[in-house]
Order: sequence, then C-alpha cells, then structure tokens
Amino acid sequence: MTVRKWAEDYLFSKCLSEVEAKEVVHKMIQGESCETKRTCWDETLDKIPTQMLNFIRDDINKAAIEYMKTSLAGLWRKPFFDGTIK
Repeated sequence: MTVRKWAEDYLFSKCLSEVEAKEVVHKMIQGESCETKRTCWDETLDKIPTQMLNFIRDDINKAAIEYMKTSLAGLWRKPFFDGTIK
C-alpha cells in the first residue's frame, strides 16, 4: 500500500467520502512545502519511517479540518480529526 492510499483510507475511516479523501490528499500533495514529504506519497508504507507517518497523519488531520471549513459538509466531522474522538 502506498502512503497516498494509506492517507485516503485514513480519511475515509474518519467519515470523509472517498471523493473528499482523494481531494484532501491531492491538495496536501500540491501544497506540500517539505520536499521529503512531497516525494513520499507514492512510496510503499514499509519504506517510510513510523515517525514520518505520524507527522503526515498530523498534517492530514489539519488538512481535513481546513477542507471541512471550506466545504458544504461543515464541521460536524471535526472531532474525528482534532483529537476529541480517538
């Protein structure tokens, strides 16, 4: 499984639709300022250190919250990403 697929599955498991999950990940990749993280999305999970995946997960949560602020879906799903619901 690639990091991209892992991120999309993570977002889907937190109540985003598959389309929304792909959109959030796409926006993250396009806006990524860290070269290392920008190039890791198509790597397999076994090639990425756990610490890096933890940083990416934190970024995914932030990106999902920003996405929800601008989407029609609203923020009812925010607790799944801000640590309120674990």
